[in-house]
Amino acid sequence: MSAFPSKLLWIDLEMTGLRPDTDVITEIAAIVTDFDLNEITTYETGIKHPEKLLRKLTSQSDWYVAQPTHTENIIKHSLKGKTEKVVQNELLRLVEDHIGLKQPAADYPFFAGSLESKGEVFLAGNSIGTDRAFIDARWPDFARTLHYRMLDVSSFKLWMSGAKHLPKFEKKNSHRALDDIRESIAEMKYYIKEM
Repeated sequence: MSAFPSKLLWIDLEMTGLRPDTDVITEIAAIVTDFDLNEITTYETGIKHPEKLLRKLTSQSDWYVAQPTHTENIIKHSLKGKTEKVVQNELLRLVEDHIGLKQPAADYPFFAGSLESKGEVFLAGNSIGTDRAFIDARWPDFARTLHYRMLDVSSFKLWMSGAKHLPKFEKKNSHRALDDIRESIAEMKYYIKEM
């Protein structure tokens, strides 16, 4: 692996809420790109949880309560999904195959919630710190491969709207993980074009 990053791992998670200690991840999508934002590979799956737990957690979220059709779709997709252990292993394989690691994933140190992350994988996405908090809380084997630096599209959004008064990038907000990542990549291209 080069001393400079050559690829980004774009991730979007759908969760039952925004509390990493109690909410669960119901869906993940990932896209590996180069720094020209060309797609190299994609990954997408639901994450299996007991229906009773999903219904309990979504009923505690005003957002889910206000969108019952979306809630039912998320629950249905989750019930058909893979276990968190399988997903974590598949993410590790994705990273090894398409980004590369200098050492086995298990050899990277990991301190949950710490900025001491020494991994080599650079996450990218919209408000990626939220997704990172869930990854750290739920998938430590994968989390240890991640670098503490991340590319957050929402930071560019803040800068471009405040400094350049750039019109808001219009998104469909489907709240499906793969669609959301592709919108984040398109939004990043929009900001780059205006720099």
